[in-house]
Amino acid sequence: MNKPTGREFRVSTETWPDDAIELRAEGDGMTFSGYAAVFNSRSEDLGGFRETIRPGAFDKTLGEKRAIKMFWNHNSDIALGSTRSNLTLSVDDRGLLATAKLPETTAGRDMATLVRDKIVDSMSFGFQTVKDSWTEDLTHRELVEVQLFEVSPVTGWPAYPKTSASVRELAETIEAEPDDLAEAFNVLRDPEARLSRAQASLLTKLINSRSDAPVAGIHRGPDADIYAAFRAALS
Repeated sequence: MNKPTGREFRVSTETWPDDAIELRAEGDGMTFSGYAAVFNSRSEDLGGFRETIRPGAFDKTLGEKRAIKMFWNHNSDIALGSTRSNLTLSVDDRGLLATAKLPETTAGRDMATLVRDKIVDSMSFGFQTVKDSWTEDLTHRELVEVQLFEVSPVTGWPAYPKTSASVRELAETIEAEPDDLAEAFNVLRDPEARLSRAQASLLTKLINSRSDAPVAGIHRGPDADIYAAFRAALS
């Protein structure tokens, strides 16, 4: 596998989770806040590898005080903001937070409507890697430092899928990685998909942690009805 080079883009669906969305009227405009990137959230498969963003990855680039723009779907012809005007980028424990007063343009008004109606619920960031860290088998990359070019509200598919609080809570009860458990649940939602041995073992462990009648496995044999019940509950 060749390591990625040049400018890259990532989409986060944790941009505007239901408990954190903020879109408010201020004077004659609309202001929103949302996360363009979330730390320590494992990405989808990016072509043979997955990645996470280390806290601090944006610190140096934000300290350079360069103008960073906000576009619509990475289209530089549709500008929505700039850090020299109506866009503020900051970092907290969760990730890279973008706050902007939307311009009184057609694109600005359209965006406010789409966000308010939850048609658009993701943001993306364009960057170039300055420093990263790879596992020996090149299956996982951690972004240690990046140069940030722009952020964009987007309609594309997320690279960093949201893991719900309920899944995280369940994962904690069996000392599992939340993203691993979320992926197992995603398999159960797909009637055509099949659990890997590791995923079946993970779900069996979860069932046994909540059951007075432990099962040996849920992917075949006498416990197959539990597998079906899981599917039904998640559909």
